[in-house]
Formats: sequence, structure tokens, C-alpha cells
Amino acid sequence: MSAGIALRLDDADLRDLLRRMADVPDLAQQALAVGIHQGSWLLAAEAADTAPNAAGTLAQSIFAEEPVIQAETVIGVVGSPLAYAGPVELGTRPHTPPLEPIKDWVELRLGLRGEEADHAAQAIRWKIKAHGTKPRRMFATALEHSAGQIREMVADALRQAFIGNGWEPMP
Repeated sequence: MSAGIALRLDDADLRDLLRRMADVPDLAQQALAVGIHQGSWLLAAEAADTAPNAAGTLAQSIFAEEPVIQAETVIGVVGSPLAYAGPVELGTRPHTPPLEPIKDWVELRLGLRGEEADHAAQAIRWKIKAHGTKPRRMFATALEHSAGQIREMVADALRQAFIGNGWEPMP
């Protein structure tokens, strides 16, 4: 399952900065890439802090990729390679999950063993079969909390590109 959450950095200050850099589009794109890369790492850290934490596997799997430049767009990617990251983020419809991972979770988080662990895992499995799972929204929540900081990181990277090329600092 794959899903995307987008943050459009399209406010008036950034548009003004980009307009001022229109005659040097390569410099603008490189500056955007620097700011988006910094913002991606912040977003990855925030998402990892918000991720459900049984064994820490999901939180530790969250990464930020080097930004990709396509035409006039700079794309930052934050994600996880784990197959269950999408269902954890978005929740699931009712389905029958495999029992062993649930049993592992029961033993780790609830400290149950043997027959008690089997019964608890089976009960959780039946609840998921009947109701599905609720979304945890670790990526969406992280984006909501860090959107302003990411915008500032991008704006700062653009300002630094101006200053580094001898242009007047922006207000």
C-alpha cells in the first residue's frame, strides 16, 4: 500500500523569493533542494517520534531521501520500506491478519507468554477481522506539526542562496 502526503510550499513569501531568483533557475532549484532536504529530515524525525513503538522497528525504519528535481518541482520523500507502514498510517478495513506478528506484539508489549499470549493474540486478531484498525497518522501528524518550520527552512535556504551570490539580503 502506498500513499502520499503533500506539503505545498506555495505561500506569498516563497513566491516572492522565487520570483527574485527567476533569472537563475538552477540556483533556485538547488536552494530549494537544500531547504527541502533539511525539512525532510525534520519530518522524518517527527514521524519517528510519533510512530507506534512496540519494538521500535517502524520508527527506526523511517527515512528521508535526497530531494528529486523534476522540471520546476523539487520533491522531498519521507517514508518507510516496511510493508505495514502504510496500513499503520492509514488504518485498515476489516481483514484477518496473520497471528504470529500479533502474538509477538502481545509478548513484547503485554508481557504475556504461552497460552495467555495465544488467547490475547487471537482476541486482537478477531477484533481486527471485525473492525479493522484505526489510522495512526504518524506522517500526517508530523507534517502538521512541522509545516511552518519546513517553510522557514526552505525560505532560509533561498535567502542564503541570495546572500551567497552577492545579492542584497531580503527583508
